[in-house]
Amino acid sequence: MKKQESQQTYIEHILLNYGRISRNRCLEERITRLGAYVNILNNSGWEIKGRYEKKNGGLDFVYELISSPFKKVIYKIDGMNKEIIRYEK
Repeated sequence: MKKQESQQTYIEHILLNYGRISRNRCLEERITRLGAYVNILNNSGWEIKGRYEKKNGGLDFVYELISSPFKKVIYKIDGMNKEIIRYEK
């Protein structure tokens, strides 16, 4: 997580780009209130479901993104083999 990025912005970024985020990943980033942030997002129009998942001989709680108020937009750069992916409302 970048220093100036808020914890909620970090969680939004991970969910939009990877579709899921785990409690252990957040703890590695020193985010201890993942459930509270997920609740805020659910109340803001996001749909996020959580479940336990077996991982490395133990359990981890994983939240998966079902839907969000953002739409994925892909911009292709002419003459280059690059794409820019943005999420817009």
